[in-house]
Amino acid sequence: HVLSPSGPSVRSKEPLGKCEDRPLRCLMLISDTGGGHRASANALKEAMEVLRPDGKVEFSITDIWTEYGVWPSTRMARQYQLVARLCGHPQLGFFARMLWRLTFFVSPLAEVPWSEYSHLINGRKFRKCLREYDPDIVVSLHPLTQHLPLRVLRRMERQRVLSRPRVPFCTVVTDLATAHPAWFHSRVDATFVPSDRLFNHARRRGIPAERLRLHGLPTRKAFWRGERDAKHRKASEAETKALNLK
Repeated sequence: HVLSPSGPSVRSKEPLGKCEDRPLRCLMLISDTGGGHRASANALKEAMEVLRPDGKVEFSITDIWTEYGVWPSTRMARQYQLVARLCGHPQLGFFARMLWRLTFFVSPLAEVPWSEYSHLINGRKFRKCLREYDPDIVVSLHPLTQHLPLRVLRRMERQRVLSRPRVPFCTVVTDLATAHPAWFHSRVDATFVPSDRLFNHARRRGIPAERLRLHGLPTRKAFWRGERDAKHRKASEAETKALNLK
């Protein structure tokens, strides 16, 4: 119901102000470090379009680091993809896998310095992204699109430069079993996790249980059970008609 005109945020009931005369805007933040993040965003977009078929919700899927970051942050997705390809290389695969493991396990130790550095370098550009889109809700689908966007967003709210006085910020975790700690931020309004293991991980990271939703992974419309059943019924009906004609 965060996309309902009657509820501007998960916690607040402030009036919509000047944003009530336009469609609700949903900003989905990703990084194209792998195809799964964009695929999950598209799956959520399909689901929300079914829930709100009136066309009164606009969606933007944005690779914020590539589109709005400052070099070398703009190269982050490509560098990740390069390392992922090298993991299967017969000679360089061992070193690529070690580099990936080192990054995954050591980066949480540098969480605070990285947060301050990224805010110093990219904060103004991220502010531009949020100002241009002026969202009614922000949905993060990548571990690196929580901390800095949320920090910039809350500061913009205090400065009253957005149409909505309080913009709900949600995280949809797209990893199933093992998730980087950066996925979990205690100040997001809602965090959707696909497994009990990650639910417990999120609790250890300080997220209150009332802000956690155990909801599975986003899937494309073609894989929804109801859609599959409808297709099977249509196929069976077509086969029955063909047999009757014979």
